[in-house]
Amino acid sequence: MKNYLILFLCFVLNATPVLCQTFDFNAACTSAYNDIIALKLESGIKKISIEKKINPSNQIPILLENYVDFLTVYTSGSLSEYELVKGKMEQRVGELKNSQNESAYTLYSQAELHIQSAVLHIKFGEYVACIFDIKKALKKLEKNQQQFPDFMPNNKSLGMLYAILGSIPQEYQGALSFLGLKREVSKGMALLKKASYDTSHPFQHESATIYAFMQLHIQNNPTKAWQVLESLNFSPASNVMDAYTLGHIGIYGFQTDKGIQALQKTPKTENYHAFPLINYMLGIGKTYRQDKDANDYFSLFLKQNKGADYVKSAYQKMAWNYLISNNLEQYKFNLDRVKLYGRAVLDADKQAEKEADNSYTPNPILLKARLLTDGNYLSKAAKILEEINVNSFTNLNDKTEYFYRLARIYDKGNQTQKAIDYYLLTIKNGQNIPFYYAANSAYLLAYLYEQKKEKDKAVSYYNLCLKLNGYEYENSIHQKAEAGLNRLE
Repeated sequence: MKNYLILFLCFVLNATPVLCQTFDFNAACTSAYNDIIALKLESGIKKISIEKKINPSNQIPILLENYVDFLTVYTSGSLSEYELVKGKMEQRVGELKNSQNESAYTLYSQAELHIQSAVLHIKFGEYVACIFDIKKALKKLEKNQQQFPDFMPNNKSLGMLYAILGSIPQEYQGALSFLGLKREVSKGMALLKKASYDTSHPFQHESATIYAFMQLHIQNNPTKAWQVLESLNFSPASNVMDAYTLGHIGIYGFQTDKGIQALQKTPKTENYHAFPLINYMLGIGKTYRQDKDANDYFSLFLKQNKGADYVKSAYQKMAWNYLISNNLEQYKFNLDRVKLYGRAVLDADKQAEKEADNSYTPNPILLKARLLTDGNYLSKAAKILEEINVNSFTNLNDKTEYFYRLARIYDKGNQTQKAIDYYLLTIKNGQNIPFYYAANSAYLLAYLYEQKKEKDKAVSYYNLCLKLNGYEYENSIHQKAEAGLNRLE
């Protein structure tokens, strides 16, 4: 009898911590979380430590600690740091699985850890592991949605996954179907919007950040993306991630000047974790605007960066700035650095490597027009192209780019019919050259027809875009075309 009593007491004592586990996203956890997503990581870590001492049964600190590791790796791009945190992330999922607490946060927290793991898997090229993490996250979130339909954070994470999966390139669609993963861009965007404008949950600001990025990169709607940030009062002076978000969406949208201003307000005190990509984005914005100090920011990025992404792109953009200034020696010097440093996983780096490997030198006039157009300085870009004509170019590549640059100026300037005419000329001339002009023209034509409610034409040009391959920026262009087809299904 004594042995049975001992066994019983051991069972009870061992079980008690599990039975007492809670998920309390209290004021202290909210404060820690807000610090973390602003990249005040040290402050967030201290607050987590205090919460763990005061409330050791609370499981929310496990989720918050994962946010710290995720953002540390994401902002640094460091492979060695990634290898260090992978095991921790798997261990935390195991800890959360052991919880017997029937809270809306139980499955949600596990799913969030899978999502953060998936994002890092993508960043470091582990695509198979990414897919399985996404499947696990989706399964848990959909179950959580059934059990807790009014739990608003579900909308943030489900919305993001549905939108991303709906834009996965065509060659992976079979694998997604086999794994039972859904492709629902419109539903995903609706869920994200709901979470972004609901102030009842702690993840509202994070939801809005994701929603704005999806509007820009999935929906091709930079105006809407910027409106989200403005309406929800993103603050670059007190939040490093806000500064980056405003800078990225401003510069890659229609607000280059405002994007640069936001990045220049980034807090630079030791209270904030370093984010080298801020300087890369400043370099991009200033290159678009043709500021003379653009290369200073690329140099700062290369000095601070611990990862391999955007390195080739940074050297290429530095080379471009020298090329426009007629400094061919420095152009070639920096293009040689493209071959030596970084890796070619992201589209921007692939394009840089392709230029370096092919020894193809862009036409300086067209390059300058391109950069000004990308920055939405349309009148300056148009003035450059007005001073030349297509017959001044001797090769098909430059002639095709000339048509494409005019199309982009007319499109961004809301001269739709002229844009359509020049996109068609670009497609006609550019389908058999190894550049993105024809494919992106097909995508942009499709998007114009989608906005005009001419569904058949939109579908036709989205499909044409997906048939064209073997060019730079292929992944991102195909991703947007897939999202367009998904919207029209």
